[in-house]
Amino acid sequence: MVRSEFYIEFEKFKQLSNKATDWLINSWEHKGDSEDYQICLLKHQKYHKEALQHLKRANKYLHG
Repeated sequence: MVRSEFYIEFEKFKQLSNKATDWLINSWEHKGDSEDYQICLLKHQKYHKEALQHLKRANKYLHG
């Protein structure tokens, strides 16, 4: 049986992954050398990194 912690961590992964994707898409609206573009990419990296941490935890709960 899968522990409930897996579902919690996996849900957090999905939410943060969606935020990362939203920021990446938002960056397309700005020029490559603008501050807004750089901010979008930094937020994308931040949320992507956090999402991967939750995915690793979910994997840990899944495989014991």
